Amino acid sequence: MITIQKQRVLLVLAVATATVLAAAAAGAAGDKDGEKTGNKTKTKTRRGGHPTYLYADSAFAPAEVNRVALVAFTNATTTANAVDYFYRTLKETLREKPRYAVMDLAQVQREAAKQNVKEDHQALIRQWEDHRTLVAETVRHFASALNAPLIMAGEISEWQSEQVAWNVEGYSHSDVEVSLKLYSGETGALVWEARDKVELKSAPHDPRASSGVVDDMNIQRGSGQVVPPAPPIDDAAEDVAKNLVKALP
Repeated sequence: MITIQKQRVLLVLAVATATVLAAAAAGAAGDKDGEKTGNKTKTKTRRGGHPTYLYADSAFAPAEVNRVALVAFTNATTTANAVDYFYRTLKETLREKPRYAVMDLAQVQREAAKQNVKEDHQALIRQWEDHRTLVAETVRHFASALNAPLIMAGEISEWQSEQVAWNVEGYSHSDVEVSLKLYSGETGALVWEARDKVELKSAPHDPRASSGVVDDMNIQRGSGQVVPPAPPIDDAAEDVAKNLVKALP
């Protein structure tokens, strides 16, 4: 009888231990996926698909109408007017989300001078250019002066079109990659971030399908095949803007 009772006790302890371990493993998996419990705010992070990267603080609940101050938009490409063109595309696309009323770079600069916070504005620009992030204290002070619940910053990291060479098998393509971040004007914390890349490809090009003749120096002459041009880069930019705006809550 004593032996049976001991076995029962051991069995109960084993079940209890397994339950505790399973709960701990589940909690660890939740933390690994970005789900914070207890007193911490839950966050959600996703990679893959479009946008190619998405982060959103689950506590981020934008109002019906939000004044958004765009403080910086860096251009890491060699295309000088990439920011101007993309912002026009983004502004048009934002009509689908009327709750975000974005002040462009020029408007923010004028408002900063009017509200006597030019130094804060320049500080935010330097922070973004140096580290691609903004300091919470500066964000709070600047947002309060401009009465802007949200502060936005962005970067264009890729903007190029390339045509395949006539003697190379492949395709022509246009690539655009852009990232945007939103900061809370109240707390200065990052509340939303998205990055997207779109590559548009032409029809495949095969130099072997050409009707030209190869001479003694292995150079093709008189080719009748047309090398496909790169798709319009404007179309790639529009797709990126739509993917980013669609991801906004």
